Amino acid sequence: DNKYVAEMSKDDQHLASGGNDNKVFVWNTAGQSINKFCDHKAAIKALAWSPHFHGLLATGGGTADRMIKMRNIFTGEKYVNKTLDHKYAIYNSVRKTGKVIVFHA
Repeated sequence: DNKYVAEMSKDDQHLASGGNDNKVFVWNTAGQSINKFCDHKAAIKALAWSPHFHGLLATGGGTADRMIKMRNIFTGEKYVNKTLDHKYAIYNSVRKTGKVIVFHA
């Protein structure tokens, strides 16, 4: 049973997708691959783009992974790599702006 999540960036320039294969893919609007991230250990359950920082993507893995990762889609640099203990989690991951990201895994 394949399930996928997808999210368009706030500026409508990039599309991120993830699914049961534990991978996150990022494309531009021309359909060109920008990056691929393969470090989650469970299905991708949530994707969220930062409304304040261009190219900053948050990804959330499922129950076997319980990870939130925030990274630059262009360089792959990770800003957050946080394990969660709860099915529903709130984590203040963008410390500079004080914005809160909510994930459901």
